[in-house]
Amino acid sequence: MKQNLEIEYKTLLTIDEYNQLLKTFFRNATSHQQINTYFDTDTFDLLKENKMIRIRHLGRVQEFTMKVPMSEHSVLEHSFTQEEILSDDPKIIEFLKSVNIDKPIHPISKSDTLRTTLVTDYGEFAVDQTTYDQSIDYELELEMFDASVNGEELFFDFLEKHSINYKPASPKFLRSLYDFKVIDKLPPKY
Repeated sequence: MKQNLEIEYKTLLTIDEYNQLLKTFFRNATSHQQINTYFDTDTFDLLKENKMIRIRHLGRVQEFTMKVPMSEHSVLEHSFTQEEILSDDPKIIEFLKSVNIDKPIHPISKSDTLRTTLVTDYGEFAVDQTTYDQSIDYELELEMFDASVNGEELFFDFLEKHSINYKPASPKFLRSLYDFKVIDKLPPKY
């Protein structure tokens, strides 16, 4: 299983901001679809520990990922890719045991994202249109290549240059939980 420290900055967009970025900054960029299914135990053990598990469908391959927040803008990702991945895959079960999760996981929500990406010298920009069960939202994200570069400054300079007001964006995983009303099943502290 690979490990990767992901450092990213993001903001929600209006549909007009999204369309404007597609016409200008992303006009020569490539797009692809990502279908994410999010998983947890029956008692939401992962969510209670601020962890997220998803299986992402990327055309002919699938990717298992568990994300663990490290700071406000970074998460530690554990992942592997193969042709088909089921939640009871032996690699997943072994990995879950290694992080003290010994219960089966099952799907709890999903999202379908049309992602358009553009690589720069310091990171990869992505603009997303994401569909959940009952809603659609738009997001801009910058994933940094190098932790020593001030990504926050670069991101906010980009927003200013493109006349975009910053709107905090919770992770798509959490937005999907609200949309699918899974969050209602959690204990009151959530």
